[in-house]
Amino acid sequence: GRRIPAASTRVHGITDEMLAGQPRFEQIWPEIRSCLEGRLPVAYNAGFDKRFLLAELERMGETTWGDELPPVMQAEVEWVDPLVWVRELFPDRSAKLGEVCQHLGIPLDEAHRAANDAEATGKVLLAMTDRMPATYGELIRVQVRYAAQQDVDLAIWRGRRF
Repeated sequence: GRRIPAASTRVHGITDEMLAGQPRFEQIWPEIRSCLEGRLPVAYNAGFDKRFLLAELERMGETTWGDELPPVMQAEVEWVDPLVWVRELFPDRSAKLGEVCQHLGIPLDEAHRAANDAEATGKVLLAMTDRMPATYGELIRVQVRYAAQQDVDLAIWRGRRF
């Protein structure tokens, strides 16, 4: 089986023993897919989660291109990413989900647990909606522009040259 590196165990507390006997992604994918039908993807640091999901789908032989797929599975579909908006709207604050929640007065118990982080992410997104575009198309257009600038700023901060 797959082993979780020790460093990641410190982040989320999940051990190999906790994973023993749990279903693999491909076993639960049909249920996940049905939950995603007709939904728009939202994730904090969406690129990270999207890369994992698309890699698992490709490993299973699923296509990730095409209009017949749920948006979350389409490689070309941008996910709503509250992290991009946090970095833009609160540039002088930490963008860590737990610290953002604290700043906004949103409870987050047991950070780095999927359900807890997902609920907190939704609440963070809702807390910022009055400062964001009202339509999905405009929100994504602006988010892509912000994310690109943030990527450049981060690269410069890390000392990379273009």
